[in-house]
Amino acid sequence: MIPPLPTDEVQRLQAVRTYEARMKRHRPHHRHLVEIVAGAFEVPMAFVTMIDINQQRFNACYGVHLPPIDRRLSLCAHAMLERGVTVVPNARQDPRFMRNPLVLGEPNIRFYAGAPLRTPAGHVIGTLVIADAQPRELGRGHRALLEEFAQMIMDELQREESRPTAPLTLETF
Repeated sequence: MIPPLPTDEVQRLQAVRTYEARMKRHRPHHRHLVEIVAGAFEVPMAFVTMIDINQQRFNACYGVHLPPIDRRLSLCAHAMLERGVTVVPNARQDPRFMRNPLVLGEPNIRFYAGAPLRTPAGHVIGTLVIADAQPRELGRGHRALLEEFAQMIMDELQREESRPTAPLTLETF
């Protein structure tokens, strides 16, 4: 099922462009973070995504290598429409995802939980995801923890924006 577009899509895409370079600069840290997240939730897969107008890109992955995918196939495009964490205990039983190639084939996603990466203005630029090839549940406390990890990513990206940059002078060189 193709997800609808968010009502703030134009502003959201502007935010994606604003954060894209920062996200790339933080890729090594995000790779380490998704490994920690996967361990904390005891899942074999975790990733950080960005969703632009046509595709979803995976900024950092643990347990799986995923190339960019068409946004229409993105489970995260559904998750970014929600206020909180989206939990799909068994994607094969969810009408939105049961025919999705990521569910029917590699990486065989059954369990999916995605927390939105939300800017201070409220625009969702991507998601922090945990996934498993086995169906499972996610309790309320774990949902809150996944949201905290997602907020850590956004706080880190925001700190970069707020760092003052020193003017270039001859002494700089």
